[in-house]
Amino acid sequence: MTTRRGEGTYTIKNTLFTQMRLLVEASGAEAYVEGLNGGPKGPGGRPSAEIKYTFRAVLVAMAFLTYVGILPSMAEVFRVMIWVFTDEQRASLGVILSEEDRRRLCRDELAQRREYTRFQQWLTRLLTCLDSHADIPARRLTNADAKLRLSKRNKETSARSLQAWLSAHTVVNLIVAGSVADKAPAGYEGDIVVDETTYDVSAVRRGDGTKPHAYRSPVAMAALYRRGKGTVQDGADGFSGTTEKMAEGIGVTAIVRHGAVKNIRNVTPLITAISFGRTTSGSVQATEMALKHHLANGLDPRKPTDGKNRRQPTCTTDMGYNVKNGWAEMLYRYGYSPVGRYPAPWHTVSELLPLAGDRDPDQVAPGPIMASGAIYCPFAAGLIGDDKGWVRRSADLLKDGGEERDRALAARLPLLMGTNSRLRMAALNPGRPSKTAPRVEVPKVDLICPAVQGRVRCPLKPESMIAPSDQVRTIQPTWAAESKKCCSQGHVTVALNPQQFKQYQPAYVPGSWEHTYFYEAVRALNERAFGIVKSPHESNVQKMNWGARREPIIMLSIALMVAITNYKRQWGVIEPSEEGEELTELAKPEEPEELTIGSYLENLAKLARRLGRPPTMIPPRT
Repeated sequence: MTTRRGEGTYTIKNTLFTQMRLLVEASGAEAYVEGLNGGPKGPGGRPSAEIKYTFRAVLVAMAFLTYVGILPSMAEVFRVMIWVFTDEQRASLGVILSEEDRRRLCRDELAQRREYTRFQQWLTRLLTCLDSHADIPARRLTNADAKLRLSKRNKETSARSLQAWLSAHTVVNLIVAGSVADKAPAGYEGDIVVDETTYDVSAVRRGDGTKPHAYRSPVAMAALYRRGKGTVQDGADGFSGTTEKMAEGIGVTAIVRHGAVKNIRNVTPLITAISFGRTTSGSVQATEMALKHHLANGLDPRKPTDGKNRRQPTCTTDMGYNVKNGWAEMLYRYGYSPVGRYPAPWHTVSELLPLAGDRDPDQVAPGPIMASGAIYCPFAAGLIGDDKGWVRRSADLLKDGGEERDRALAARLPLLMGTNSRLRMAALNPGRPSKTAPRVEVPKVDLICPAVQGRVRCPLKPESMIAPSDQVRTIQPTWAAESKKCCSQGHVTVALNPQQFKQYQPAYVPGSWEHTYFYEAVRALNERAFGIVKSPHESNVQKMNWGARREPIIMLSIALMVAITNYKRQWGVIEPSEEGEELTELAKPEEPEELTIGSYLENLAKLARRLGRPPTMIPPRT
């Protein structure tokens, strides 16, 4: 692919060069940055005697270095453009370098250093529109000094900083989206998994910290973080537990697409959008930023013309996300159904209480209970108890072959309340809104008694007793039907309080086989995606403790690592083309093979063989 030609020099084959150029051009990043800087320079004027560089050439050089596993520092990018690219390759990228200038740079080391300084200054000026901390020196400062500099910003400077932050995310996500060949492949229904990975930008040295007199990283968007067993904390103070790692780093939140439940691995799991911020255990703001670009770049297959009954895609995360305030509300706004687990201290069993402004003078309780994110008939309260340890790993559930969990599911799942609507935000009370009081909206869902759906026999619903007792389980409530709305009416509309809204998972019942295997299969794809991006055989970058310290170059480098990884997962390794063959478009990506080993369906088949019978599945609830 590439060969060494003297110390620090390579040659790049035309096939690889063309593919990298087409990959960069497909993103549209160059045109976007030119637009931010006033557009491309028009014809006319006196020709410059200096070497001319282009942002497209910078991106292609960075893409090439990333492809061969070298961190694209500014010095290495300069070296590639001057000595690695051929005259034809430079011309195709708009770089103007005369043979006389090239010989001069080879002979004169001082001239080479001066030209590199000029290139560095040109690139810094070009990318100022993407640097939200352009007014902060890229060197170690005390926290007090950095805070003072930020406090001196006026409204105009603050607005410019915010716009640069948003523009930088637009550019990096154009690059990531440009690496996705098929934005709506067969079997893709919009399901995603979200997680955050960390890139260290500097080790913690003596004198570093979070106190005013301590020093912070030269990378302004980075922050000190501490990692313990299962926890990540921004900052060094107030950390409980054993510290396993402490460094200055940036958090990269990534969205990974995957196939629907029955073909999770038959859609190439690519990273479709990223966002940057401080290292956290899960950021709502960073996820929303990535989701906005995921949707804006056409990577969601849903269309405005889709009917209301279209399946709602899932968003799978670890428990660092669903504990955050605003997480459930954000997923609701973007039309995703959450899939996750719960922290051990959470109380996951609660009653659905009457609405605060219910006009019923007797305040009859709705009846249903919520347990581990699912809503059950009130009769299930005796079976469920406190529900501690219900949602666990498959390895824990299979210690006895899965028998105990399957028996528990057989007793519990028929008592799930049916659903007559999706979760929706609606007025607290129906009827004409008040002219004086503000409109208050709460999450609501319409539920149906499981006896009405024929999943259990209940004497409070006499028509359900017609079903054969040897086929349908009989329950014996100890209360009168009039004491609970779901029993007296057969259907009920309930409102969820904020904690219940956080826990509610309508797609797959937490603790069920479907939820357990789906969650583990999808999370494995996500960890694999991050592992490949940081692999020594791919980008070869696990941390960024050296190289550029300015935000734009760091963000572009990580975006290109993601883009090149996506590229290789679709197209594989680029082989040299036949002599004289010219590429005019990206090669057709390889079709993903149909995979079942270790997948959701394969695990369910293994479970059936362990049990000697089909496992208990979630019953239809609509």
